[in-house]
Amino acid sequence: MNALACEVCFELPMGKTQENNITLDMFMEAKEHLIKRRDTHIDQLADKLKEERVRRVIEPMLTGEVFEQDFRPDDVGDLIDLGLIT
Repeated sequence: MNALACEVCFELPMGKTQENNITLDMFMEAKEHLIKRRDTHIDQLADKLKEERVRRVIEPMLTGEVFEQDFRPDDVGDLIDLGLIT
């Protein structure tokens, strides 16, 4: 949400002008910009990797280990929502 708000308010030409109202179209345009740029906030990613629920799924991927653990569906869903896995 922070990246989306920053894109709308500081990157889009219409958002830079304080007299303009923020619209749904502006959010949709900003969303597309973020998707196309594939921006990643490294500090936020590093912080997430410290969480056990994230590490439980991501670590075997990074180390090339075989997935031997049963993952909780909500952990996997959260990682998908965060854009860390597909």
